[in-house]
Amino acid sequence: MVIPLSNLSQGRQARIVWMALPDKQKSLLSQWGFEEGVPIACVHKGRGRGLSACQIRHKVIALRPGDANGIFVKR
Repeated sequence: MVIPLSNLSQGRQARIVWMALPDKQKSLLSQWGFEEGVPIACVHKGRGRGLSACQIRHKVIALRPGDANGIFVKR
């Protein structure tokens, strides 16, 4: 099942399926390793609609909810 990254629970892992974001954001995120097929893990969920932190390619990156909503993953 494909879900937005923002719906991935803390401690869970998935693989990136696609990104529905503007080209500028896609380009920046791809420099950090966000690409199709890459494993990603949610290491921290912010309270409410706050920032979340994801581990990707040995890096932990904080994402705004709007960005995380545009990244789709498959568990």
